[in-house]
Amino acid sequence: MFYKKALEIHSRLTEISSEEYELNISLDYNNLGNCLGENLNRMDEAKDFLLKALAISQHLARMKPDRYISHLATVCNNLGNIFQKAG
Repeated sequence: MFYKKALEIHSRLTEISSEEYELNISLDYNNLGNCLGENLNRMDEAKDFLLKALAISQHLARMKPDRYISHLATVCNNLGNIFQKAG
């Protein structure tokens, strides 16, 4: 899966610029969660990835709310969709 490769690359890049690539890692987790939940019906894995995205998004939103609050809202929405679908 290309999302996992992106996650691997972004994880290595956090050593260079933490904040910038933390957002990318959160986006990768978010994409993996959505793909696994919505397309493959693998809800437990989807929740795990989305909860990781949530933790990073919350951290970033606390640091710079004006910049990251919309991303946090997106992750919360996607997590809600997966929890609803999972029942």
